[in-house]
Amino acid sequence: MFTHAVMLTAGPNSPVGVDEAADLLKSLESAVPSVRSLTVARNRVAGGPPAADILVIAEFDDEDAYRAYRAHEAQIAVHSRLSPHWAETRFVDFTVAVATRSPGTSKS
Repeated sequence: MFTHAVMLTAGPNSPVGVDEAADLLKSLESAVPSVRSLTVARNRVAGGPPAADILVIAEFDDEDAYRAYRAHEAQIAVHSRLSPHWAETRFVDFTVAVATRSPGTSKS
């Protein structure tokens, strides 16, 4: 499985609100066939500056499926709408190998 994780921080005068941005990002789950799962979460911690306003975790079968997502017209449209308004964007792309163990064995 290939995972694309993104942390987004809105600019101070962004015309796109965080809720609207989160909704646009979440719409990609149904719009882009290569997306296996998509989690979009807003920072909900009060009492200090957040590390980011939105966290996106998108999962794909493999890196080719991720490339198909990046090239999809819906993703391009959302990215074009939102990217000029972010003060900061940080991402990590990684592959997770699924480990299996025999029944009755411990995790140690």
